Amino acid sequence: RQSIHDGGISTGTTIESGNQDVYKGGISNGTTIKGGASRVEGGSANGILIDGGSQIVKVQGHADGTTINKSGSQDITQGSLATNTTINGGRQYVEQSTV
Repeated sequence: RQSIHDGGISTGTTIESGNQDVYKGGISNGTTIKGGASRVEGGSANGILIDGGSQIVKVQGHADGTTINKSGSQDITQGSLATNTTINGGRQYVEQSTV
């Protein structure tokens, strides 16, 4: 499990079966999710590739430039934001949010 807290920055991480948590003030750049999960809870995720895994964005989190490939999924919950998303056979679920 990787936890990114206020002021923390992660770049180029690959998640194959584990988890990544990005909390308020934390930033994840260029993460590849192949089979695990990323939770963005108030932090920011930029340039993420979801390729068989999942990403949940909640608690006013922001996902920018995400690519969702086949068998990948992204869940944007109320109050969160997704911008510049590319869907290549995967799924994006939006629950009362801004996309």
